[in-house]
Amino acid sequence: MEYNRIDTDSHIQEKPDTWTSRMSKAKWGDRIPHIEDRDGVEQWIIDGTATGSLATCPAVMPDRVTWPTKWDMIPEGVYEANGRMKYMDHDKIDAAVMYPNVTGPSGGRFQNMEPDLEADCVRAYNDVQTEEWLGVNPDRFIAMTVPPYSDMERMIGEVTYNANNGHKGVVLVGTPHIRNLPHYSDRYWDPLWQTIVDCGIIASVHGSGDAPQTMRLDQLPGTEFRRSSAAVAATGFTMHPQYLTTFLFAGVLDRFPDLIFVSAETGIGWLPWLLESCDYAWEKGQLWNHGLPTRPSELFHRHCYVDFWYELSAIQEYRYVIGVDRIMWETDFPHPTALWPDTEAFLQKALEGVPEDEQRMILVENPKKVYHLE
Repeated sequence: MEYNRIDTDSHIQEKPDTWTSRMSKAKWGDRIPHIEDRDGVEQWIIDGTATGSLATCPAVMPDRVTWPTKWDMIPEGVYEANGRMKYMDHDKIDAAVMYPNVTGPSGGRFQNMEPDLEADCVRAYNDVQTEEWLGVNPDRFIAMTVPPYSDMERMIGEVTYNANNGHKGVVLVGTPHIRNLPHYSDRYWDPLWQTIVDCGIIASVHGSGDAPQTMRLDQLPGTEFRRSSAAVAATGFTMHPQYLTTFLFAGVLDRFPDLIFVSAETGIGWLPWLLESCDYAWEKGQLWNHGLPTRPSELFHRHCYVDFWYELSAIQEYRYVIGVDRIMWETDFPHPTALWPDTEAFLQKALEGVPEDEQRMILVENPKKVYHLE
């Protein structure tokens, strides 16, 4: 397939029957994720608990700020492949990487559930990607596996199963050590990294990494929702420097020289100071004598990719520091900060003055390489 633009971060909205049509009612009853009308507002109910929202798609709502309260308010392109391709065609996007909504943007919604329930919920979501998105057009959609975390055997099994079904990567929570799991520096995770490498897919952490509320500052009491939403969009960029630093100092990338790590929906403007800071600390601590033989910036330029969508200065000023061969592009469709419906204008402005070969690398060649697209 000939690619001209590849969107490396978009979101699929799980349909009402995502789990009810794929999980045993006899086994799980009302613990299955489903939608209920509570006081005139439809909400997802997962294992008896309301999630607080029906769908994250304000970018395609008439006023661009409304969060739908009824399923019939949601455009089909948010949750259905053929409808999504119409949005993609408008934006001249040939293929898009898919991340979840209800499942958690980094797939952490079901973690800490009863193991069998978590496994069934995760499998249902992953099967939706395979059947209803890749099954419609495998050239235009790039699936990211959500794994179960209850034990490593289950995790490896789910990753392998979905890689065999055409998934191109695994999306991981950013802070397993705050979720009663070992830190990513722990050798516990080595079988996962080896499986990812063996399957020829990538590891990714998305945006906030499904960070627990304890990692966030509370919004000011009484703040109007538009202001609080805008603040969340900006502060979300403060999460991922912590996650990337974890990988750069965890020893994982030295032990697994073929592992590829993607920071999705994170922007890129923070990278120059982060890499400089990590290198400085590595040198001062003489960490090459303490199990970390490779300079952090070298690990980044060897293993890591990042993506941007509305930043201008980072592309114009920092792309050579970050590395043009490390940058990809996204739309964040249909989330609050999505480029839609002004994608073309944003992209042209962001890439103004960037040589055509570098534009091609960012929009096509880098994601083609990362996701092994033909």
